[in-house]
Amino acid sequence: MSASQPTSLELQRLWESGQPAGALRAALANWDALLRQNNDLHWLDAALRSSGFGAEAFALQVHQAHRNGDESSWTLLIHNALQDGDPWWAQQLLREVSASSRDLEALRIEVELRVGDAAPLIGAWLQAHDDAAASAAAVSWYVRSGRIDEGVRLADEAGLVLWQARFALWRGNSQRARDFLASQPASVEARCIVAIATALDGDLPRAEAQLRELADTEVRAEACSWLATVLRKQKRHGEALQAAEAATSASGTFNLITRLERDLATHQRAAAERSSPLNRLLQSLGLWRPQFPKIAVLEHAAVLYPLGLKPDDSILALEPLLERFKGNHTVNLTTCDDGKLAAFRIPPDPRSVGESLQGVLWTRGIDAVRALYREYEPRVGGHPFFRIYQGEVELWMGEYEEAARIFRATSERHPTTKWAWIGWGAAVMLQGDRRAALKIWKKGLEMTGFAGPSLYIYRGECYRLEGEAKLARCDLDTALALKPRLSASINLALLEGTPERVEETLRECRAVAPLLMEEIGGTGTEKLEKVLHAMRGNRSSTMISYHLWGRLCRRAM
Repeated sequence: MSASQPTSLELQRLWESGQPAGALRAALANWDALLRQNNDLHWLDAALRSSGFGAEAFALQVHQAHRNGDESSWTLLIHNALQDGDPWWAQQLLREVSASSRDLEALRIEVELRVGDAAPLIGAWLQAHDDAAASAAAVSWYVRSGRIDEGVRLADEAGLVLWQARFALWRGNSQRARDFLASQPASVEARCIVAIATALDGDLPRAEAQLRELADTEVRAEACSWLATVLRKQKRHGEALQAAEAATSASGTFNLITRLERDLATHQRAAAERSSPLNRLLQSLGLWRPQFPKIAVLEHAAVLYPLGLKPDDSILALEPLLERFKGNHTVNLTTCDDGKLAAFRIPPDPRSVGESLQGVLWTRGIDAVRALYREYEPRVGGHPFFRIYQGEVELWMGEYEEAARIFRATSERHPTTKWAWIGWGAAVMLQGDRRAALKIWKKGLEMTGFAGPSLYIYRGECYRLEGEAKLARCDLDTALALKPRLSASINLALLEGTPERVEETLRECRAVAPLLMEEIGGTGTEKLEKVLHAMRGNRSSTMISYHLWGRLCRRAM
């Protein structure tokens, strides 16, 4: 390889020869010169993405789109930005594109649905395209934008049977939905509609069987949401909770119905566990009723008040409320009164907004993320569930003072916010004041009564560093039992110090962060300490990030 400025071909050969760290280190160190060479860099794009350098891969793709100037390069770039959770950037990129195609028109609508007004674009789309696929796309966009009447009318005009069946379900007319599907092939979506119709008819065992058959298909989120309802109605609250959590995991977006099913299942299961045999006997005689929390304690209580619920209502009032949504458990909710569908629009969920902004780390990097948090904070009123994600980003970046400031302010203003206390203690611990961190966590437990996996891993690490081996092991074992995570395994290996445990954990690290492990040296325990340092304040179980060569890298477990 050339001593001064390596060529793309030289670095590609280095990458392909089994020296990925050397190839990417040189590519990032000679970034500007490499881009000026005008060579094929597809290998580098694939290498960056597979290695977790998302923002760098997008920067390369932007360079290639400008260099090539063709529509396909821009379409791919904008599609990837949107798919990776950055509609704000996709909107900016679309302004740079002068070309117009069907794919780009669709992308513009998708972007505006997320961060703008799509209505004019949908109308223009229908004027330009009159085929069945275009009509089906437009119905979906109308529904997502809350324009239900337009969606229903277009579905009827275009004879879109699956949509007609869905709208029948949303009105609670299960037989009408089946009639629409009578001549349709048994697609996965059609089977899901039939299963929902069965649930609406009250045939719960049959509906359960039909829904379970869909649990590993592309309609898994909707099927699991309805499965939670079916199981709840059979008073199988533990299974209902599992189904609701599976629906949440499969969806990836906030769904009010799924969240309410989870809330109901959680509290009904707790009530059943608290109930003694005597209480159950008295309950069967109508002489005793279990006590349930009020609607006001729910995270999304304010969303429910326009539907007629009051803060002092029991959460059991959710059961008749859920029936108002008829056969619609999608994120695009509707109510049906006197046979007329109406969109039920809910404001952006602050927690979901905060979490989604974190994703911009992997498209444009930390500066864009911070700008978006500043922009959105007044829009959500500084909501604590928004702020905890903002603080978490600063933990990941190693900006512990800023993270502590955010978490402390949140815990002082909203003292029952669990993660504010956890994050504040973590930021203080990582600044070196471990005794103060333990006091913060103790106060947080007093205020919230909550100890979860994240607290156990941070506190376990703190105890390990303080030499409190028994307390450390107890917390770290608990953390791993609740949710496996690399950071807990590393801390346990450092606590035990046995060669076998250290080597086993080093293998885990190589699988998750191969480039990092290729770059760090020292003994086995020294390497593990360096991995924790590279991770900064990230002790996540799902999104592991680490710092390498002055850049943020991620690997998902």
